[in-house]
Amino acid sequence: MAALQVTIDTNVLIDGLDGVSEKRAAFDALLSLRREGKVEIALSTRLEQDKSNDSDVDRIRRHYEAAASFDVIGAPARIEVSRIGSRDVIADGEQANRLAKLFGVEKPATANKHTLWDVDHLYAHWSDRRNVFLTYDRPILNKRGGLKDAGIVVMDPREFIAQFMIGPQA
Repeated sequence: MAALQVTIDTNVLIDGLDGVSEKRAAFDALLSLRREGKVEIALSTRLEQDKSNDSDVDRIRRHYEAAASFDVIGAPARIEVSRIGSRDVIADGEQANRLAKLFGVEKPATANKHTLWDVDHLYAHWSDRRNVFLTYDRPILNKRGGLKDAGIVVMDPREFIAQFMIGPQA
């Protein structure tokens, strides 16, 4: 059986290291599944933007060290964000527009940057054709139906771990 390709949102990494015990336990279980070869874990290149307002140098270092153990997938290239040599990708207009509309960020110049980064994480997941996007972000989880229609399966990590341990339902 091939490993499931899982993309984690930045909040899964942060809460997995610094969050409440329940979220740390879910992260540890996810790492165990990776060690067993059952899942492959990736983060998008938007980690840097998500961490840009954090002023705790030690915490930033710990988060980047942990992130270095995961695959990195490219988010949509943006003039104000992407750097030459980054893994960012040229976005497919149709899917990028569909996600932007779902989250109300059709005009990137005036959009809430955190919402824009969420769309970029999801686009990176979709364009890399990964299986499940894990997040604790309520606005993303609340849009599961629309995201599923766009070809993106979204789950809370605790839900994913519970379902993975039980197996598919008959």
